[in-house]
Amino acid sequence: MAISISNPAIRECGVSVAGATLYELAEPLTVVMQVGMGELRITVPAGFVTDLATVPRVLWPFIAPSGPHQRAAIIHDYLYQCVGAVSRFLADAIFRDLMQQLDVPLWRRVSAYYAVRVFGGRHWTA
Repeated sequence: MAISISNPAIRECGVSVAGATLYELAEPLTVVMQVGMGELRITVPAGFVTDLATVPRVLWPFIAPSGPHQRAAIIHDYLYQCVGAVSRFLADAIFRDLMQQLDVPLWRRVSAYYAVRVFGGRHWTA
């Protein structure tokens, strides 16, 4: 699967009610993925606010909010907040596939993917 993904600057912009650091995209984040014979393009607009990967602090030594999976996590957060754009299952699958394309280690991809499948439902807004 071919992929093109931008690497926009992000800046801290506050703290969530849960105590997580919040980040704002300084410019759009765009990913283009080949899917079958077609192309999937997702653009997260500048100004989008995210906590990157929503990971309990106790797990940060294993999977920190930032890192090689960071852009996949931003796309995933955006898809979770875009009501009706895609299903939760597809948002999670895109997250998994993006992490693979970003060369995130297999153990981290599997852990993060199953974490969103099991615990992500409470963040799903569609």
